[in-house]
This record gives sequence, structure tokens and C-alpha cells, in this order.
Amino acid sequence: MASNILFNYPETVTDRAGIMKKRILTTFVFCLVSFAAKAETLVFASVDYIPYASAHMPEDGLLAAITREALHRSGHQLKIAYVPWRRALEGTKVGSYTGILGAFKTAEREGDYHYTEAIGRLEMVFVHKQDTAFPKTDNNLVGALRGTSLQDSLTEKGYQVDPFNDYPRGLKMAFFGRVDAILIDRLMLRHLVISDPDIAGFANDLTIAEPAHSCNILHLPISRAIKDGAALVEQINRHHKAMLEDGTIARILDRFQFPDDLEPASLNRCPG
Repeated sequence: MASNILFNYPETVTDRAGIMKKRILTTFVFCLVSFAAKAETLVFASVDYIPYASAHMPEDGLLAAITREALHRSGHQLKIAYVPWRRALEGTKVGSYTGILGAFKTAEREGDYHYTEAIGRLEMVFVHKQDTAFPKTDNNLVGALRGTSLQDSLTEKGYQVDPFNDYPRGLKMAFFGRVDAILIDRLMLRHLVISDPDIAGFANDLTIAEPAHSCNILHLPISRAIKDGAALVEQINRHHKAMLEDGTIARILDRFQFPDDLEPASLNRCPG
């Protein structure tokens, strides 16, 4: 029987098996460390935008969950920086952030960002008090999220705009009569009424002005200031398409308990 000269004791089959297990474990750990080193963390900026992106929701919200999985399949990890909207735009423009977690595609922004294909939608509705007519014949004062293209488009259409920093505050502005109405996404409104006790307390005093004011497609703007931004867009598009086809997005919708009639593919297009 062979002897272990270094430690001067007989080498048994059990000893050799133990050595082999240690080698396998060492190799496995090395592979994990190597993978972690290659899995780059990408920082996306976002406002707190329930139910799409929010630090107060499981998985950081719907768009965050979809984006995280698409990036994971590309070998990346997602980190979200919750910042004011203007900072998200400017920071991504100069490359401080990799991208923005959901935004409209506008002509003036295309010089600063690469855009993914559609990854979501916002169906915007006016919400106003039950006992108040809207729209009025003139001088309509409406609330809109500060710094967004919606705020600019409302101004262009002749509305007076009183901007707010977050939607719960905007709904309170409508309830207390500070504005005639606010513009908010339909699914966001549904989520806030269910999840926010303060809003639930006065929700029955509010109503939606039908039909919807607009429907806008969401994309992930990726900074043109970062290396390989266009390649990242191609990766996200490819994996997002695969997620639609393999049922991943359907399972994400189930986890967030969205309405049963909300089909995964409908997230990427407007009704009608």
C-alpha cells in the first residue's frame, strides 16, 4: 500500500476520495468566483413608479422584474438607483447610469440614448372628483408628474399644469381640489387604491374620465455614453422576446397579481 510521505501514514481509498472531493469543491468555488467576476452589475435609474418600479414592492416592481431577468440572461446583474426624474435623464445621458427603467421614446432624446424595443405601456387617464365636471370648457388645471414628457404635451394642448413629485401626492391634489384632474396610468391607479390605505379612504370620491387620454409605449433607454450600449440593447431585445415565448413574463404577471385579462403581449402595445 502506498504511503503518504509528507504525513507518514498509509493512504487509504477513503483518503483519496476525500482529496478528490476537495479538488472538485475547489474547482466549483473557483468557477463561481469567476462567474461572479464576469457578471457585471448595471445600474439603472428610476423614479419610484408603482407598480412598475418601486423600492416598496416585491422584486422592485413589474418592469424591474422583467428587466432583471433579461439582464440575468445576458450575464448581468441589475441594480436600481431611485432618483428624481431629471437626475435619471441627465445621469443616464452622461453615463452615470447604464439606462432608465422605463421611459417614452421621443425624438429629442434619441441623440442621447439607445432604445430597446417596447417593454411596457402606460395607459394614461384623467382622474377627478366625482362632483366636479372635467374637462371644463376652458382653464383646466391638471396635475402631471414633474419633468416628464407628459407635462410638456399637456402644456402644448392648452392645459395649465401643476406638477407633482409622486402620484400619491397627485391624487391628494385632485381630492382636495388643488387641481381639476391629474393624469395617471390606469394600472398604477388600481394598484394605489388597493395598496395605499390613505388613497383607499378617498378613492370613492374620485372617478376616471373615459376614454383614456393617451397610451404610451415604454422602452429602456440605454446611455450612448457607455461602452457597448447598442450591443446591450440587442441582448435585452433578444431575451425579452424569448421571455414572452417561454412563459416567463406570464409567470411574472401572476406573481404581481395583475388582472387575468392582461395578456403578456398586451404589455407592449396599446389597446385598439
